[in-house]
Amino acid sequence: MRKYNKLIALLLAVVMAAVLIGCGGGSGGNEPTTQATPGPADNTGNQVDTPPEIVDAAPLDFGGRNFKLGNWWEDNDAEEGPPANLREEEFREYRDYIFDKHNFTWRTFNIGGWGDAYMEMFVTATMSGDHPCDLYIMAANWAFTLMNQGLLFDFNTLDNFDINDPLWNTSTMRLFTRDDGSVYAIA
Repeated sequence: MRKYNKLIALLLAVVMAAVLIGCGGGSGGNEPTTQATPGPADNTGNQVDTPPEIVDAAPLDFGGRNFKLGNWWEDNDAEEGPPANLREEEFREYRDYIFDKHNFTWRTFNIGGWGDAYMEMFVTATMSGDHPCDLYIMAANWAFTLMNQGLLFDFNTLDNFDINDPLWNTSTMRLFTRDDGSVYAIA
């Protein structure tokens, strides 16, 4: 289960980066900087990071936009129940803080099952330009395949994105960087 928690956390980090940077426009210097610190264990015994310390930066305003995130495991159209543990509670607090600060929300939608159905839906939507979602959460091996097919967006083409910021995981960037310097995934 811990393996999947790390994967989900990685994917959510990529999605948040794409939402905050890829869709924001504007000039450089508007991205918030965060630093998580180790915290207490949650009720499952796993160590929980305390909410990141937010360094004040000029907030990006997404004008109240509701981003649609595609995934393969859940819809969150329904009312959220109470948080199951400290980690979930802190994630929701941080998510709501980001929503308020940058004036946007997101909803997740199950747009296909694990594996071929999800990949087929993404490729078909990309080729037709008729996407059911704004952003997609996907397994790293799927993203690597899509990058090799030329179906992902190059982060280096964004004017307000600093690929050299120490915030980004260099191992992930190296894996998703082409010989020409194009970067297709961040964490």
